[in-house]
Amino acid sequence: SKVELFACVGAVACLALSPACKKEGGGDSAKSGSSAKTAKKAAASALSYMPANAKAVLGINIASVVNAPVFSKYKDMIMKKMSEEAADLQKECGMDFSKDITSMTIGAVGKQEFVAVVTGNFDQKKAESCMLAGAKKDNKDIKMADDGKFRVYSNGENDPDAMIVHWAGNTAVLTQQKSKALLTAVLDGKKLGDGAVMNLINSTKTSASIWFAGDPGAMGANMPAQAQGISGVAGTINADKTLDVKVLVNFSDESNAKNANNTISGGLMMVKGQTMAKPFLPIIEKLKVEQDGKAIKIGLSLTSDDLATIEQVAGPMLR
Repeated sequence: SKVELFACVGAVACLALSPACKKEGGGDSAKSGSSAKTAKKAAASALSYMPANAKAVLGINIASVVNAPVFSKYKDMIMKKMSEEAADLQKECGMDFSKDITSMTIGAVGKQEFVAVVTGNFDQKKAESCMLAGAKKDNKDIKMADDGKFRVYSNGENDPDAMIVHWAGNTAVLTQQKSKALLTAVLDGKKLGDGAVMNLINSTKTSASIWFAGDPGAMGANMPAQAQGISGVAGTINADKTLDVKVLVNFSDESNAKNANNTISGGLMMVKGQTMAKPFLPIIEKLKVEQDGKAIKIGLSLTSDDLATIEQVAGPMLR
């Protein structure tokens, strides 16, 4: 199984993305604005730890998501589902996950190689205290050892899923043991690959709530014939009073971009004519798709009412 740090990071992400752990008064607008700025700055600085040969990069400015008014209708529902677990972890770890974790950034080179960066109001001592408390509660034992620039967390010797972390103040740069060489190269400042995806990030606003960039083909994604020729995808999801989605799809040439644009437009026309799509027609009408040379730009802005419609109609089918 994965070592406890990996589980802890996953739990942190899940809890931090919900308002479940928030204390009373946590919605103060001034504090929220300050928290969001801190998260944006942390996410931007995390890029310095991303491998240049990353094939996909994802960033989450957690405070921005947590405090978004567009999600306010779902706070009670999330709190009901998460409050008990959140309360237990907060009690054991002494951390308020919705405030102490400000951002997460993940760069993947392949299916088994990645570097993740978690920033927030914590340090190595505080995080390890949390890990040990959680492990004790689950009757598990975590082995900790120093290895040069890294701190190794494992379930024992020869653990293939051992997690290694480079601590830099309130920033944890981590990966699995199998990707140690990748993280070592990053820390040593060695150039890796052509940096095509990292360059694509320049067309993305890393100040958004969620941002991403990647090369679907390089990641081994199976794409339909209409999507052939894609050279990169980048986009943002910004959560505020509305949920604004913007996606840029780059193609190798204009003809591929045109074919894809026609396919998407034709598909939307077909969907609009289907009975089951009626509840979503106002939302579908908001979807904007346009060709811009070798690229396709996709945009969609959703209100809290739109999200409620999606949850009401699609929710039962997804459960």
